[in-house]
This record gives sequence, structure tokens and C-alpha cells, in this order.
Amino acid sequence: MQENSGEPCHGKDANRKRVIDWANTVAELHAARLIGSAASGDRAYSEWEYDATYKNGVRFTMDEVAVRVWRAGKVVSERFYWDPAKYPYSFECSMIVNLFVGELSGKARAVAPGPAAANL
Repeated sequence: MQENSGEPCHGKDANRKRVIDWANTVAELHAARLIGSAASGDRAYSEWEYDATYKNGVRFTMDEVAVRVWRAGKVVSERFYWDPAKYPYSFECSMIVNLFVGELSGKARAVAPGPAAANL
């Protein structure tokens, strides 16, 4: 997983810890909305809007684009693009979609590309 042009974090356990650490800073998730998604070859793209309040009381609205690379039906690379100047914190992880939003709404999903991914 990689945030913008930051150093990638490798490994499922390390990424899961980053997600949990970040989610523990959030007091309330007011909304998470999938704006759109697309797939091309082994890549899937999704655009998201979030509205959340941190435990320190700061509320923020965030827009991000997620890019995932798939191989054999699994995500092998994930990168998130968002404007760090707009948000009160430098997020350690914005994979809120997979753990935090998905558990709360049941509506979050990662968009997998078509059958071409199975051939990689």
C-alpha cells in the first residue's frame, strides 16, 4: 500500500496495522461514498468521498482515488491519491474502505478488473 508518493508499506500484517492505527483515531464516520469506479487490464480505480470526525473533534471531508493492481484475483498493489494540504493529519493509511467503512456500511467494495486479471 502506498499513500501518494510516500514510501510503500509492504505485507498484509503491516498494512492491516496501519489501517487499524488510523481507524483508532476516528471518532465517527459520518459518510463514505463511492463516486465511481473503472477497470482496465489488471488495474481497478475507484473515487471516494469521506466525511469523518477525529477523536480530537476535528471534522474533515476527504476525496481520494484508489488504484489497485490485481493478479490471480488478489490485490498485489494499492495506491491512494489525495491532497495532503486539505486534511488535518497526514494519514498513515486511507484503507478505511476495506476495514472501517466496509464493516459499518456493508457497501464498500474493491472493484476487480475483468477476466484479464486471471491471466496475469
